[in-house]
Amino acid sequence: MKFSKEKGKEFGEKSVSFLRSLFFNESDSPEVKTTKVISYTVLTIMALCILLSSVLFSILFEERETISVPNVTGMPLDEAMETMQNHFLRVKINRINTEDPADKGIVVSQTKTPGSVVKVDYTVVLNVSKGPVSNKIGDFSGWEIDETEAYIKAYRSDLTLQYPLSYVVSDRPRGTVLGQDPPAGTEIYGETPLRLFVSGGSNLYRVRAENFVGSSYRETMLLLASHNISFRFTAEASEKKGVPFTISSQSVEPGRLLSVFDGYVFNVVPPTYTTADRVFGLVSTTVERPQVPVLLKVTRTPVNRKEEDYFSMQFMNSEISFPFYDEPGVVYSVYLDGAPVFIYQVAK
Repeated sequence: MKFSKEKGKEFGEKSVSFLRSLFFNESDSPEVKTTKVISYTVLTIMALCILLSSVLFSILFEERETISVPNVTGMPLDEAMETMQNHFLRVKINRINTEDPADKGIVVSQTKTPGSVVKVDYTVVLNVSKGPVSNKIGDFSGWEIDETEAYIKAYRSDLTLQYPLSYVVSDRPRGTVLGQDPPAGTEIYGETPLRLFVSGGSNLYRVRAENFVGSSYRETMLLLASHNISFRFTAEASEKKGVPFTISSQSVEPGRLLSVFDGYVFNVVPPTYTTADRVFGLVSTTVERPQVPVLLKVTRTPVNRKEEDYFSMQFMNSEISFPFYDEPGVVYSVYLDGAPVFIYQVAK
C-alpha cells in the first residue's frame, strides 16, 4: 500500500507527539506526572533486574562449564576412570613400561596438573603402567666364555656379568660355559646380575692341603667352609689317643694340591664321656653331585629359639657330614641353593 505525502506527514507528527508525551511536559497535570514517575521507576527496576539476572546467569553458566582436574596419580586405572567421569572429564589412556612390577595397572602420571581449571569434557591423558619390560635369559651352556662376554656386552644391556668368573674342574675344554645363575628361561625385569660357571679344565687346582691333625673340628670346619673347600667327617675310635673333639687323622697329605672335587675327610676324636644334657654325633646325608657349585647352608635351631646360621659354602660334592656336640632336641637343617634337603634332630 502506498502512502500519500499528507498521510506520511500526519503519521510522523503523531509519532513525535506520542514520544513527547512520554517525557515530562509543562502541560502535564500532577496526576500525569505522578503516573510517569511511577512508570519510569518500575521500568528502571525491571531493567536492573534483567541486567542482574543476565550477569548471574553468565557467572553460573561459566562455573558449570569449567571443572578442577582431580589428582588420580597412584590410583588403579578403574578407580581413576570413575573419578574422571564424576568430574565430567574425558580420558585417554597411554600405557608405558615402568621398573617396579607392583606399578602394573596403576596411573603413574597425568598430563594435566591436578587442580588445573579446564572446560567440561576436556581430555586428560593418563599414563598407566604395564609393568617392567620382561625378558628371558638365554641358555649360554656350551658357549665359549669369550663369545658369551662379547654377546652380552653387545646385545644384553639388561645382564651384568659377575666377576671373577667361577671356574670349576671339568673334562670340557677350558673356557666352556657349564652353567649359569639365574638359569636359562628365567624372566628378568631390568638389569640383572648373571653368574657363569666356566670349565677350568681337568687340571684346575684351588688350594694346597694343610695339616689339621690336632686342631679343633669346629675351627677346622669353619675355616674350610669360609674358603669353599670340601670336607666330611667320621668319628671312629682310634688306637691313637687324642684330645676329644680334635682331628686325629686326615685323608690327604699336607702339601698336596686339591681340586674342588677332592677335599678332606677327617676323623674326629669322640669324647670319652658325655653329660646328661649333651649328645655327640654326626649329621650325615648324601645328595646328587651338582654340575656347578651350589650354595650349601647349614642352620642350627635350638629348642624354643630361632633358627641360626651354622656354616655355609659353595658345594660341588655328594656327601655332607659334620660332627656336633649339642643338646637333645636341637635341629640341624641342610639347604642347597635355598631348598631344604635334610633335617636332623639331636636325640638323647
